[in-house]
Amino acid sequence: MATTAEQTTIEEMAARYGKAWNSQDLEAILTHHAEDGVFQLHAGAEPVQGIEAVRATFAGILAQWPDIHFEEQRLVTDSGGWLFAATMSGTLAQPLELAGAVIAEPGAKFAVDALDVIDVRDGLITAKHTYVDAVAMLQQLGWKP
Repeated sequence: MATTAEQTTIEEMAARYGKAWNSQDLEAILTHHAEDGVFQLHAGAEPVQGIEAVRATFAGILAQWPDIHFEEQRLVTDSGGWLFAATMSGTLAQPLELAGAVIAEPGAKFAVDALDVIDVRDGLITAKHTYVDAVAMLQQLGWKP
């Protein structure tokens, strides 16, 4: 069980990290990540490892969704990290392709449930696993299966 001081530190880190994402500030986001950290978007994407791979992935997300926003539903912390449940929303900036076909055009919007599972070691994020309701997101963007 985390002490109150450990939890406060993790809660403060989670707040700064959330602010960086909601400001779409790539450099501020990356200051929270370990050099050898891992990110995986659990919506069909393979994990990426290392700060440069994380940077490229996050830059792509921010280019695709320049107004991406996370509205907190729940935050659970302990000394090893946090779980963050949110409503993730955004507006598509570039055509979105699936299996080689454009399924959504710029201007399409979405708002779906998302969950981040974040591991922290020595004050840095070592792993970020993001789970989203990808089917709902694609349907909101106009995809017809």
